[in-house]
Amino acid sequence: MASRIQRPDRRAETEIRALSCRQGFLKQADGSAQFSAGGRSTVICGVYGPAEARVYDERLDSAFVEVRYRPDIGVPQTGDTWNREWLRELFERVIMCHLHPRTLVQLNFQVVQNDGS
Repeated sequence: MASRIQRPDRRAETEIRALSCRQGFLKQADGSAQFSAGGRSTVICGVYGPAEARVYDERLDSAFVEVRYRPDIGVPQTGDTWNREWLRELFERVIMCHLHPRTLVQLNFQVVQNDGS
């Protein structure tokens, strides 16, 4: 007989956490969103730009996407660097960078709570 996982929030093994998202709550950002999974894992993202790129970041044919990723506790570790690069690659495909050559789009991610999801 297979053992069942006992989760602290009493979800079934096949049940996902409740997801929620809200947008536009950071006043200084050009765009922002907060994503939560089960109310126990939360990430905030602020989007800034397109803005003037630094000379060494400037791309002639598209915008440069810069991602800053901060964990909930401490300074970024090796796994956080992987997260930052993964997010940058993802958003370079989603943002229409070709419409904004020689500019910078900055995405700032802050983990507020981390419960493993």
